[in-house]
This record gives sequence, structure tokens and C-alpha cells, in this order.
Amino acid sequence: MAGFGDLLAKKKENPIEPNLVSETMFYGMTMLNVDYLPMLLKNEELSLYLQKEKQMNLMKRGWEFQFGSSRSWAGLCDAGVSTKGKSENKNIYISIEFTRGDENWKDSMRPTIMHEISHAIVREMFYFSANFTMLDLNEIDPTNKPEQGHGNIWKKVCKAISGEDCERFYKNFKQTEFFKPFKYSCSYCGEEKYGNSKFFASKCSKCQKTILVTENVKIKRWI
Repeated sequence: MAGFGDLLAKKKENPIEPNLVSETMFYGMTMLNVDYLPMLLKNEELSLYLQKEKQMNLMKRGWEFQFGSSRSWAGLCDAGVSTKGKSENKNIYISIEFTRGDENWKDSMRPTIMHEISHAIVREMFYFSANFTMLDLNEIDPTNKPEQGHGNIWKKVCKAISGEDCERFYKNFKQTEFFKPFKYSCSYCGEEKYGNSKFFASKCSKCQKTILVTENVKIKRWI
């Protein structure tokens, strides 16, 4: 199995276009197609819940990587309960808004993706597993439910597969213009501007026509 060093070296040998959207998709698909089981088994506690597993390759287990359009979350692991019982959905979403709107996305991309992959692995261990349930997880790890899935087991999974301590909150975000809480769209020339106050403009900067400032979608940082 290729390690992270090998994957990153290969990436440097074969550089992709300098487009963060393409790079995010490339990295997400690459990380989805890694067998994490050997890394997880090195943790004595996690190994107790993985004895019957043959591999932990999320792509082979039916997970997909795609973009979402939210400004409320940077990443999302979607595998919740449906009306029919266990969801058939196995999706990891990365917000296209954060990909385009975070000035630090180059540095934020990897931890964001690994954050969501760690959630997916916990789901495979305790939700889609034939041996354990989410109730078992909540009993094994009392911090799981109150921490909204960011409990001790999740932290150990993230540490095992990324080699880093995972952060619950998205701390590296640096907003670009269109993430500011107020905006106007000029009805005369189509110019759009964003500001931190509803009084940031009274006239269009392009055609000087009177504009209406409205509230823009606000950032909540991380879910």
C-alpha cells in the first residue's frame, strides 16, 4: 500500500493544473482510494473494532467524493439515517464555495478532506458494520454524541490516518470578498460588491446608480 509520502511524491512528479477546484477533486479522489486499515490497526483501541475487516478503502466500499454548494460548512460526511432505515448514501462533500472563497484553501484542503474521511471511516466501523452500531459507539465513546461526532474515537481515527491532531473547528479560513455578510447586485449594470456593513455602499461603483444592499449568506466556519 502506498503511504502518504509516496502519494505526495507522485503528485509532485505529475503536477496538475494550478486550479484549486481540480486539485481538490484530485486529492479527494486519491485519498478516498487508500486502504486505511493498516494505519488504523496500529492503534490498539481501534484495532479492537476492526478485527473482522479485510480493508478500509472507502472508494471500494461505495463512497463518492463530490462538491457541495454550502457556505455553512467546508466539508460534510453524508451517511445519515433515511426513512427506510440505514442510508444508502455514502458521500463526502467539499464546499465549492470554500474551495473558491478561502484564500488559504491550499493549506486548508488536506485537513478538511481528511476530517471528512475520518467521519466516513467511523461510519464504516459503527454504522455500516455488521458487528457494531452507533449505539455501541456512544457507549464506547461517551464524547461522541455531545461532540456531534467529533469524539475520542473520531480523533483517534483522524490521528491514525493523517498523522495529525484533527481540529473540530475550521481555523485557517480567510475570507475573500464574496464571503462578506452584505452585498449588492446592481440592477442597471449587473455589478456585484460585498461589504461588512449594510451601509458599505449607496451607489454602484461601476455605473454610479443607486443600489440596494441586502444581507448575504453568513459563514458559520465549520460543521
